[in-house]
Amino acid sequence: MRKMRKLLLVFFITCVFLILGNIRAEADEIHRKEMFSIEEPTWIFKSGMGRGSYHDRQDLGFILKENTKLKMRQVNTDFNGSLTVRLLGDDSKEEKSVAVTSNWTTIEAGKALVPFVDTPYGEIGPTLEYEIEGDNEQKPLPIYEYGDNQAAFFGTWDNNDGEYGLIINKDFQLLIPKKDKNLARNLKDFPSLDALIEYFNGVFKLNNDMAGFDNSSPTNQVGNNRYFLKADANGAGGAYYGSHWTAQSSNTVGMWLSKGSWGSLHEIAHGYQTSLDNRDIYTGEVSNNLFGVQYEYSTYGKDEADRIGWLFGIGYKAQVENVLYTKMVGNFGTYDSADHREKLIFLALLKQKAGNEAFTKLYQRYRADANKTGFDINQYTLPNLLNHYYSEHSGFDFTAVFERWGIKLTNSQPAINRDREYTPVASLADIVPENKLPSARLLVDPNVMIRSNFTMVTNAEIAALNLTGNLNIELDTENIQDLKGTKIQIKNGKQVVQEQFIQDKQVQFKNLSNGIYTVNFIGDIMKNYLVKQHYVYVKEAQNQANISVENIKKSDLTNQKIRFLGLGNDQFAEFNTDLQKEQGILSVSATNPHVYFGQNLYASVEVKDVQGNLVYQNKMAGTGVAIGTFKFPLKEGYELQIEHVEPSRLAPDEPISVQNRINTWTMTEWGLANHQLQNDAEQDFIKKINKSGETLIQDENVKDIPLIYLSEKKNLLFAINHLNEKNKEEYLAKYGELFHTPNYGDNFTFTLKGLGNATFATMDFSTKERLLTVNTNRTMPHWYFPERYATILVQGVDGTKKYLKNYWGRKIYAASIDKVNLSLGDYLTVIHEEGAGHRLRIQNTASQKLLANHKIVRYQLVHDGLKVVAESDVPKLVQDPPKITSCLRAGNTLILGKATPGAIVEVLVGNSTPAKTVKADDLGKWKVTVSALVRGETVSVKSTSEGVQLVSPEYKVIAR
Repeated sequence: MRKMRKLLLVFFITCVFLILGNIRAEADEIHRKEMFSIEEPTWIFKSGMGRGSYHDRQDLGFILKENTKLKMRQVNTDFNGSLTVRLLGDDSKEEKSVAVTSNWTTIEAGKALVPFVDTPYGEIGPTLEYEIEGDNEQKPLPIYEYGDNQAAFFGTWDNNDGEYGLIINKDFQLLIPKKDKNLARNLKDFPSLDALIEYFNGVFKLNNDMAGFDNSSPTNQVGNNRYFLKADANGAGGAYYGSHWTAQSSNTVGMWLSKGSWGSLHEIAHGYQTSLDNRDIYTGEVSNNLFGVQYEYSTYGKDEADRIGWLFGIGYKAQVENVLYTKMVGNFGTYDSADHREKLIFLALLKQKAGNEAFTKLYQRYRADANKTGFDINQYTLPNLLNHYYSEHSGFDFTAVFERWGIKLTNSQPAINRDREYTPVASLADIVPENKLPSARLLVDPNVMIRSNFTMVTNAEIAALNLTGNLNIELDTENIQDLKGTKIQIKNGKQVVQEQFIQDKQVQFKNLSNGIYTVNFIGDIMKNYLVKQHYVYVKEAQNQANISVENIKKSDLTNQKIRFLGLGNDQFAEFNTDLQKEQGILSVSATNPHVYFGQNLYASVEVKDVQGNLVYQNKMAGTGVAIGTFKFPLKEGYELQIEHVEPSRLAPDEPISVQNRINTWTMTEWGLANHQLQNDAEQDFIKKINKSGETLIQDENVKDIPLIYLSEKKNLLFAINHLNEKNKEEYLAKYGELFHTPNYGDNFTFTLKGLGNATFATMDFSTKERLLTVNTNRTMPHWYFPERYATILVQGVDGTKKYLKNYWGRKIYAASIDKVNLSLGDYLTVIHEEGAGHRLRIQNTASQKLLANHKIVRYQLVHDGLKVVAESDVPKLVQDPPKITSCLRAGNTLILGKATPGAIVEVLVGNSTPAKTVKADDLGKWKVTVSALVRGETVSVKSTSEGVQLVSPEYKVIAR
């Protein structure tokens, strides 16, 4: 019995050991393992986001000894995907990989490594058969999952002296080398491995939340693929993110075992960057750090994050701020002149002002766009989308911030922001003098998480400082006479702060509160001019702004762009035409377009004038190219020649010959005409007109922006006006709705004249004060017109009558003044029987410009002026219901009442009496004489005006 108990004890210990040791892999035995597949998150990958794209893998449960062959094949005939097996450890130079098919394949390495099978994408999982050659048993791979027995995990590791251990969780796997076993056993920042896993779960959740993986739509589902974290003794830099894993570039994973390690936060977040990164703004080693900044400030709070966080140099915040101030303010720096940390400060402060939700919306909307049919990444830039979603979500206008950073915005969003009257924002350092920054910080810092001299604020947020300054705007224009009488508005969001009329090139504004302001130019002439600067700063006591106001000489639809691509299809240069300035622009952005070509010619640009003289030449080799922006004359008749050794890597807006290394063009009034393709430049120009017109009409965000505020509309109109008469007429009719403009002005005077050109009434219409003043003179308008001679009607947007004044030709009117308060959107209709001649005069009080006069004129009160509208645009007048105003007593023969002025009124007494018909006067009053009324009779009234019939209730005759 005692012997039996001993045997049972030995058996139990052996079982425990085998369980804890994950069962050693036997040599020369064919093993089979069913592997799973996962759905490929194509919706994520299409946005350019990697997010551990090929990290997910499955272990085989053992560590393959050095110089040991592992034979494998895939035997599931229903599986059609590719399969890769890797031997992984802590040094990428020693690691191996092999593609596995249905045929036996062998892999081995010179050191002990862990076999993994890359998890395939698809619906059907593979089945792997494998065999280990030789007599040696392989060590089991210690594996820890959340909730496991930690002591058992390390016991297995210790007992087998394994070279590696593996932590597995839903978001990641961590391969730990033996060197770090005790570090993992005695974690410095965590009480247990479960706490370490919870920490990483929190990091991935934060990143997923920021990127908008909230399951709200098919493109907002999070993928099932896990990150793979490891060590790499021969990795690049201090750590790196790759398509197959992310690693600490060392033989240790100490970074992955530390809480809040900036390296781990930084590398994991690389997987959350999209194809937007580096598009017109460098963000490659910057935008991923926004995730790390969010983690630090949300986890530690602002004081501790300032002290230990990476954003401000891990304890060197004052120094970082001072250097940045000198660089940006003292040396007039730009975003490009800032280093990576400083760029991160800017982007973090931008995100802070817009709100975290704005950042998430950008990710979600871009991901949705990237999954649409026909998506073209070349139509997107990161600055454009940042300005779009940050402004749209927050109601702030970030345009001035990007321009201050020297970053070009190339879409209509700046105009949209101004049209929607979003409040502009600026960095404190740009609107507060240096000596006042401490006071400004006391105001602003309590309300923000990330505190800086470059915190972005509205004017209202620093108003309590009571700082003011004067602003002198100098207009850079060749035609100041054309601009005289045009109004300049200084605006803060919806508020017009000050305004002046242009009289010369210097326009002065006094005592403006410190801040950032939008500048509007208001006047009919502005449809012919392009304004290059829409924002001004007030920071010091005296402030200067130079604004270019350029007369349009050529539509930008004549301009063309050709991108030069090199190795990996990366852009290294861009050529643009600018017919407005009669110049070409070559921007070279990379020193080494294609290293395989070395010092041999790779691309060139050459321009000759009409006499064949060389005007400009730039020959670019494969390496060692001078970076810069080069401008040179390019006028009509000039010849352009572009050579690219790999012509398929020329990417123009218009077609070129990709068969020829050399393409040649002649500059025409319509744009470039390609010699090889023999294209019709005028027809190409018309195609651009159609494309621009359709884009504007279909874009609800810009369709209704007034012509004078939208350069795209101005350039389209100029392009159409440049066509021959037949085409011009056709395209003005086709896209005319885009060009409707109000009559700009603060005040308009209407003069109504009658017999002998005597003025019987005047109207002062103040669009600024939103007030209509009607002055009626003591006179008879016109004896020859016994009926209505003129009418002034004001209606609300719903058609309700706000004011009505009829002038009958033969009535003598007393002198009177009527004032009517107006609202934006109100309609004004003026009818004058002789208005088409010279007896109705409508004039802009400031510019003295006369508006068109007709028998009937209709306007709508809009921002900054009066808009001409059609009859169909004006809602039907809500008629006054007819009613009886006199007392109906038996024996009376006179009935008095009211109805719509000018309406035909029918009065019916009883059931058999014929109706009496009369016309309501200009006040709506009417009266009829009837037979003596009888007690108990009923009386009703029907009115007809402009085809609308209304009936009164029945009235009863009472006793005398």
